Amino acid sequence: MWPGRFWVETRFYDSEGNIMVKPDWLIKLYEQCAKWIKKNYRISKCKGYYIGEKAYLLYSQEGWQMQIGPSLYAEF
Repeated sequence: MWPGRFWVETRFYDSEGNIMVKPDWLIKLYEQCAKWIKKNYRISKCKGYYIGEKAYLLYSQEGWQMQIGPSLYAEF
């Protein structure tokens, strides 16, 4: 499994170079999803990665490593 990113850019430039803001519903949806993830997933010691409960059990009880790059691993 590859690491993923949950991210939304809320501002952008239109074709004329003006800064535009994405719709409120999109920003609110992103904030709700981010809040849910932070509440229901475990965060790594470096505060950069989250894993679900089943993955955490594999990590803590079975000794699995959570790889975040070619030779990098997250600690929980």
